[in-house]
Amino acid sequence: RVGAGRAGRREAGACGVQRREGRAAVRAAMGGAAREGAVRKGQASAIPQDLQALIAKQVARPIFAHDGPRSTPETFQAELDRDFLSKDALHALARAEPESDTVRLALRMAAMMADCVEEIVSGARTAVSKQFPGIDLPGGALYPEFRASACWRDFWHFTRIAHYAVALRLCSTQNDRSERDFLDAEGMEIMRKLYTCFEVPLDAMLCGVQHLKLQSRHAVWRRLEGDLSREQFEEASALLLDPPFDVLIAELTRFTR
Repeated sequence: RVGAGRAGRREAGACGVQRREGRAAVRAAMGGAAREGAVRKGQASAIPQDLQALIAKQVARPIFAHDGPRSTPETFQAELDRDFLSKDALHALARAEPESDTVRLALRMAAMMADCVEEIVSGARTAVSKQFPGIDLPGGALYPEFRASACWRDFWHFTRIAHYAVALRLCSTQNDRSERDFLDAEGMEIMRKLYTCFEVPLDAMLCGVQHLKLQSRHAVWRRLEGDLSREQFEEASALLLDPPFDVLIAELTRFTR
């Protein structure tokens, strides 16, 4: 499968909340420095019960609306696994669609995003660190280390969600509004509440998603430049690759209001 060896990331949801219960879940989700000692000791009671309930809801509720009008068994399973679409799943999507250049290009772009996700996330992480010096050092908004790790995991998952939308061409201007709204409203509201509770730095997250978009463009272009002119790539990117990230940016911007 695409994403093999990424078990730690697959198990993390929004805010870095682990799908497993116990110490890992508490450490990944914890935001308050005052509770750090309890978290490191593995005390689940460090998080109030109402927040534990909210975390459980987030684990159970995806942020990708896999029950939308263009949902497929492949995206449903991938979302359950918190993983990228496998090569077999992408091939199955290709067989299920009328053959066209747009379909083939969308699936190629999605496959490239999956292959390059570590590079994409690393580039976005570097950009955040440059724009917010010391953010992951003592006194910074992403300190201690597990807070930074949780946010980098969310970058991985945001790329994964955008990858689904690219593969299914959900944000094409040819699609109606319901198909472009590929984020699950309830899942995103739970994420918003968790981000607020754990004081996730939204300015840094927005910066990160903006750079996930740029890094995805760079990674995909480097692999397509032998097949497309720059003008053709820009047109295809505007149609298929950029819009899912724009949807994520708009939703995170809503968190700040």
